[in-house]
Amino acid sequence: MAGYLLIGALAAFGLVSAGWALFGWLLPGGSLTAVCFCRPGGRGIAAARRWRWLRDAGLLQGTLLAVDCGLTEAEQRELERLGAELCKPEALADRLELERN
Repeated sequence: MAGYLLIGALAAFGLVSAGWALFGWLLPGGSLTAVCFCRPGGRGIAAARRWRWLRDAGLLQGTLLAVDCGLTEAEQRELERLGAELCKPEALADRLELERN
């Protein structure tokens, strides 16, 4: 009996996961803006790659706001290629206020 309950729970989880991956109907409406602080040689570019992958898969909607904390030209080009919007730390408050409105 416990085996049937386990199989039923796994099947229900699989159906919900498939619906989320295929249709995105479990995701909240609207768009989301994520802020990623990027330092030279830091993890900011890896986070931007993960964000891009989730967005391309249809699991997330919105933009990635990358805060430039001293990035090199090559790192800035990589972030722009990934579709992230770059801004300086000084302009972050103004950019978030614009996003809120």
